[in-house]
Amino acid sequence: MEFFEMRVCINTLLCLALLWIQVDIASAKPKLPKEHTDFTVKQLKQRPISTHFGVCTHLHREKHGWSDEMLPMIRNMGMSTYREAVQWKEVEKTKGVYKVPAYSDRHVNRAIEMGMEPLIIFLYGNKLYENPMDPEGFANYANHVIEHFKGRVKYFEVFNEPNNFAFRSHHGGMWNGIGEEGEKYAVWLIKFVEFASIVTQRIKDKHPDAFLVGYSMNPPARHHAFNFPDAWKNLDAIAIHPYSKRLPPEQRLYGGEGITKRDGVKTADDDHSVESMIRLNREKLDAMGLEHVKIWVTEAGNQTSLMLKPRGNFASYNELTQAAYNTRKAIICLSNGVEKFYYYDYYDDGNDIHNPAHNFGLLKRDYSPKQAFIAAQRLNELLYDKVTPTKIKVDVERLAPWPSDGEVYHDETNFAYLNTPQVHSFTRKDGSSIVFVWRPGRVYGDRQEELTHLTISDVKGSLVETGRLVTGEKLQLKTTVENDQLTIKMAPYGSDPLYLIFK
Repeated sequence: MEFFEMRVCINTLLCLALLWIQVDIASAKPKLPKEHTDFTVKQLKQRPISTHFGVCTHLHREKHGWSDEMLPMIRNMGMSTYREAVQWKEVEKTKGVYKVPAYSDRHVNRAIEMGMEPLIIFLYGNKLYENPMDPEGFANYANHVIEHFKGRVKYFEVFNEPNNFAFRSHHGGMWNGIGEEGEKYAVWLIKFVEFASIVTQRIKDKHPDAFLVGYSMNPPARHHAFNFPDAWKNLDAIAIHPYSKRLPPEQRLYGGEGITKRDGVKTADDDHSVESMIRLNREKLDAMGLEHVKIWVTEAGNQTSLMLKPRGNFASYNELTQAAYNTRKAIICLSNGVEKFYYYDYYDDGNDIHNPAHNFGLLKRDYSPKQAFIAAQRLNELLYDKVTPTKIKVDVERLAPWPSDGEVYHDETNFAYLNTPQVHSFTRKDGSSIVFVWRPGRVYGDRQEELTHLTISDVKGSLVETGRLVTGEKLQLKTTVENDQLTIKMAPYGSDPLYLIFK
């Protein structure tokens, strides 16, 4: 009997010890490799930084491997900002009592010390309220958070993808915002624009200097919501999420007669281009008298999972393609007037290599960098500080052009991949110019890279550096100058952008 009781006691102690270890592991901050954290503030502040680029983070998910200790490496990449949530349900756990979590203060203070500017996003509902998306309750929580971070945080985003989260699931209706059974608009869309109008007005009444960003709806829903100007008048920037999903980064699954008819509104030209989608957003804002309102990309990216079954319209890419598509999308957006661009996201969100949502990161689960990490860092170095989109005339003579490719989607809409050479140029802080040139469309591994002759006729300065953005390979190209025109013979023309720097 005594021996039995001793065994029971020992087993109980072992179980308690294992439980303690599990709890400790779950609650402990993850240990990042030394190379991610071993920076001094002085070292970081000497690194070039781009005011245009940031990353989406989930720093509060420490049990999933995230940590505010990631911020030094994010800053070392040249990122000036990051997008992090302070959720309503975490701030107001007792109705009317507000407390910002300590981890939020921790990452904000750390970021400010390194010269970064956080973008805080207000999310989602709160079950303490009869209406979990009660606009007055949400506004009170948002105002408390803004007051809490006064003098530390300037940028705040109101909600995230209401067509995917909270509003549509709670109120119902079509994902693209169109109405059913004779109604013009979906119920969730009506409820959201009412919510947004109240929330942003309450915030601006109390904190007129807060920079508000919103609302990251899908393109047709956003264009329908543009018909409710009160929802937009208090914003300083609109948020768009131009995921190309299974298409190359120059295009999205919008535009064309069939899709425009489905959505009840035109959101892209018939070439389905991201460039046209940005332009149409700009035109709608200007027509509402909101010329001052910026356009921000607060999410965009590509994922590297090994999918076992179709997941919507997302495609899985290898690391080289993820890197090329991410940076090409970033360049296109910046070239077309987008002020800030946030990669989604910094770190793979889970351990399931077959789940697309777990594999958007620039870092793998073991904290090692994907090629997309290196390419984003290199783009920050090339577009350091603040750059200005510039029109530089570049003629691209393709020596042996590939034929156009494409695919068919939705009501037989034909998505012919863009075949027009992509040329995007910027003036940098020191007065130098940088030009990016690439072939749009898919990244192919079975074809030799095209060659081209480039003629550049209106750029100041001499060509001082050429290279490939994704691989980082430096190139020595044959150039001639005649009649104020620079000609580059036999330049590579492929899916990895060629960059040219003139000083």
